[in-house]
Parts: sequence; C-alpha cells; structure tokens
Amino acid sequence: MIDRARLTQLLRNFLSNAVKFTKSGSVTIDAQVGSNADEVVITINDTGVGIPEDKLSAIFEPFEQVESSRAVERSGTGLGLPIAKQLAELMGGSITVKSTEGVGTTFTVVLKLPQTTLARTDKLGAIDISKLQPARILLAEDVMTNRMIFNALLKDCPYTIDEVENGELAVQRALSEDYDLVFLDIQMPVMDGLSALHALKTVDYPKRIIACTANVMKEDIAQYMDAGFDSVIGKPYLKEDLVACIQTAVTRGGFSSTNR
Repeated sequence: MIDRARLTQLLRNFLSNAVKFTKSGSVTIDAQVGSNADEVVITINDTGVGIPEDKLSAIFEPFEQVESSRAVERSGTGLGLPIAKQLAELMGGSITVKSTEGVGTTFTVVLKLPQTTLARTDKLGAIDISKLQPARILLAEDVMTNRMIFNALLKDCPYTIDEVENGELAVQRALSEDYDLVFLDIQMPVMDGLSALHALKTVDYPKRIIACTANVMKEDIAQYMDAGFDSVIGKPYLKEDLVACIQTAVTRGGFSSTNR
C-alpha cells in the first residue's frame, strides 16, 4: 500500500538533484526488499561533485544551502531535500546520505510499504492525449535540468514550449509573442519570478501566469496567489499536475481563486 504520487515526488526530488550535480559518470537508482517483507530500500547514487562533510548535517534543514562545490548551477539545494525527508517520514520511512567531495553522493530511502488485499487505485497515467487542447507555453527557468524535465513530461502533449533562463527575458518574450500561458520559476537570476510577474501585471498582461517553486508550504502558496499568480505548481513536477494546470488555463472559465 503506497501513495504513488508522493513516492514519485520524493524520488524525483533526489533524481533531479543527482542529475543537476553530475556532469559526467552516472546516476543510478536501485530498489530492494529490506530485512522485512514490508520494507523497501531505495538507493540513489550519483558520481557528481559530492557534498562537503561539514554540510551533510544541514542539507535536510529548510532554507539551508550547500554553498561549496555542490553549487554547480545554482547555489543551494533549496527545499527539495527537506520536502523529500518530510514525505519519507510521513510514509513511516527514513532517509540517510553518504557523500565524498569529487566522488559522488548516495541517498538511501527506507520505506515501510505493507502488503494489502485492497484493489489498486491508479489515477496516474489516465490522461487522454487526444482530448487535450493545444497550447503555446513560455517557460522561464534558469536550471537546465528542470527545463529538460518539464519538456520530457509534456513531450506527448499538443504543446509548443519556448524556454528562457530568467525573468527579464520572460517579460520581453511574453510581451513580444503570443502565448497561452507563462510559467515563471520563483528563484531566477537577473529578475526573479515575482519581479517578472509584477512587470507583466503593470502592463495588464492578459494571459495566465503560473508560479513554479519548491516552496509549497501553505503560507508560500498564499503569498504567490496574493501577488497575482493564477496558480502555483510545485517542484518536482508531476505530469498530471502540469497537464491539469495547462488545460485549466486554456479552457473556458480558467482558474478560480482556490486553484493551486
């Protein structure tokens, strides 16, 4: 018995970090039955830059950043790892990490997944691509890995996706070309997502604008909605959430005040 969506979110957190900080070598994931029949042990290993020993104890703390060699594309691991840890603990599990600078990092996730005779309920993978309405999308995201994941999840959908690397470029592109909706990463160099949103709202930009962020606490979402975003998408992305958000934005009625 498992919350498949949350396990997927947990694993994508680790895998996206591993890919982000591994420029050569490999990223591997392995799952085995643990010492008990209802115990699953998942390991995610990368040959990336590693985490300094004196930073290991801090990487699961909210708002802590790894400022040293692991900060390859953007300083810090943000809230992805703390969220992953919370998800594992909510599922009765635990997470440990081992790392050597210049060699790589291994995360081990141990989960208690009891066997069940209940019928399987699978809401994932039920998207009927033929019924999706086409859309032209602008994605503003400075981390290449996140852009790759966004595109990979939506590759079978009837969407055209243009990419820019910061909020300033997003504002320029949004005002010069015709998009159905704009996804703005909150944390970007040059101009962040909130500043880009303000710039677009100042000129009464008419299309839907979505916040992309790992900061998905209730107060964070409220802040982004109060700022003027039409909706908020949490990282790591889930295909079902992305498709639902896009379809809501491009169909009649759009978002209500309670959309997240």
